[in-house]
Amino acid sequence: AESAGTVLNSQRAGLIKSVLNLLKRLAQEAAWVDSLKKAMDNDLPTTLAQIFLNPKDFTPQLALFAMEVVTNYIYHSPSEISHMQDKGVTDSILLALSAEPLPQSREFLFHMPHILNVLALNSRGVNSICESSVIKRLVGSLISADYLSTMKQRRLKDHANAATSAADSAANSLNGTGAGATASQMGFAVEELIRSHSKLRSVVFSSLIEVLEKLIRMGEDCSVTGVPLSLSGSGSSHFLAAGSSAAAAGPGLVQLADDHRRRHAHVVVV
Repeated sequence: AESAGTVLNSQRAGLIKSVLNLLKRLAQEAAWVDSLKKAMDNDLPTTLAQIFLNPKDFTPQLALFAMEVVTNYIYHSPSEISHMQDKGVTDSILLALSAEPLPQSREFLFHMPHILNVLALNSRGVNSICESSVIKRLVGSLISADYLSTMKQRRLKDHANAATSAADSAANSLNGTGAGATASQMGFAVEELIRSHSKLRSVVFSSLIEVLEKLIRMGEDCSVTGVPLSLSGSGSSHFLAAGSSAAAAGPGLVQLADDHRRRHAHVVVV
């Protein structure tokens, strides 16, 4: 078969997007539960995995939508999570989030904690997340030069996702605006994640501590020049921008991480 990158044009991408959006909405409808279950028991997960395991070919947005078909289904039918784990569907999502650099997409970064929230509905899911590098990658994006422009974006496209709608509204309310900066909403979403799944706290806090320590090193090292010239001409600007993104992620997260570090001062974060 031809690779997706060879044959996927705007018309086909639009069609795939419409189909995935429909599946996401059907997952929320009680009348369609049985029909969708039959599809998920057959080849639909394989098709979805082909999309989210190849984001460069299918675009990050389609990869996100494909993941959300699975998470919307699990969110509304929690008893099916074990079956999806046995089929390797949830592990495929974690692999997709770990194998390649995270897309420089506001929608993708904001919705990642909500995807993890659903995948952590049982202890098996929590363990899989802890064993992966997904949370470390997500938190690390806050101070990465590659994501600076993404962190400054304020517009978040509205697409069907039952697991994120309430959190999105709450984050917007806290920000006092219709669409807060990416880092701020990410911080709120991560707080919701660790509030729902306390076993993930140590992984999130360790990642936050590592980010804070990296910020300190960046501030002390005047030779840091991690930002492309189009964004910044100096390492100090990179440090200030990265620090701004980390701070925007939420003072609550930073305070929790600092308290965690003090309580576990004997743990050295590499």
